[in-house]
Amino acid sequence: MRSNEERSEVNKPKQVAEADILALIGSLTNVAYTETTHEGIEYEVYEADRVDVPSLRSLPCVQDATLREKSVIISLRPAYRDSLTIPHHELPTIYRWVLLVLIGIIILVAFAAAWIARHPIF
Repeated sequence: MRSNEERSEVNKPKQVAEADILALIGSLTNVAYTETTHEGIEYEVYEADRVDVPSLRSLPCVQDATLREKSVIISLRPAYRDSLTIPHHELPTIYRWVLLVLIGIIILVAFAAAWIARHPIF
């Protein structure tokens, strides 16, 4: 029979080492675009020479990693594919709302300026 510790290891979901992947790509500042696929992740990078492909391949979650021009294609091992939570380049919700409010204010100011131009107060 298995011990409790062995059973918990079997049921434990496997997590993708996101921080390790980003560090080996050359940090988040080197990533221009991220796309998840059914087998893994594809990163578009600014500087391909900063990507450490052999070290990427040595990560336990990575099945294969290839570099094509400025694209890093990472295939994950099947056990890790369901836990894929790679961060995408999108603004956090609060910043999206702030940006939306600022755009609304700018539009209102533009309409007010146009109205004042047509209907002078003095």
